[in-house]
Amino acid sequence: MSDSQIGRTQCDLINNSMMSHTKYVQQDALEKLDLDRIKSVKSAKIPDAQITDHAIGHAFYGQCIGYRTDAFGGKKPESWADFWDTKVFKGGRSMCNPDGDLPELEFALLADGVPMDKLYPLDVDRAFKVLTRLRGDIKKFWDSGPLPGVLLSRQEVTMSTVWDGRLADLEKQGVPVTRQLNGMRRQFSGYGSSPSSAPPGRARPRR
Repeated sequence: MSDSQIGRTQCDLINNSMMSHTKYVQQDALEKLDLDRIKSVKSAKIPDAQITDHAIGHAFYGQCIGYRTDAFGGKKPESWADFWDTKVFKGGRSMCNPDGDLPELEFALLADGVPMDKLYPLDVDRAFKVLTRLRGDIKKFWDSGPLPGVLLSRQEVTMSTVWDGRLADLEKQGVPVTRQLNGMRRQFSGYGSSPSSAPPGRARPRR
């Protein structure tokens, strides 16, 4: 019998994306919070949308384009359309594995010309068609925060989606990488708590 079947937890407090916490709730891997006992929630002025029955948001981060500055002969990608344009901006791409974060449907729709103020509700079928166009150029789907920087540093790809801030140390070290923030998607991370019966393989800190 596995650890997850017998309910042996590996951690008590989980720091992950709020969307991941939503998935954990569906897997009975998070304890319902008693917000009356967490006195600092109100004083912290956390937005109501980031307070749920099972997790509390604490920070936001962005998902954006990371690229090698020496890859395109002085050209700079300025949009998600450029990310999809492998003729002008040659080289392999990396995008997020669904296990790593939210599906990158908004980026595909922006690349296909959908105005930012018309994104929602998402046209999921259209987004997947656009993603399929790029699939042959995806060298690897990343599932952890450091991996896009590793792939860019090794020149395995010339562009990757990346969590904003993950390239900062590489830039300081002189690695020719940087970010394009146009079309960046803002996302939230937060804290949740594992009950004694939570499946550990499902609810583990990833970042």
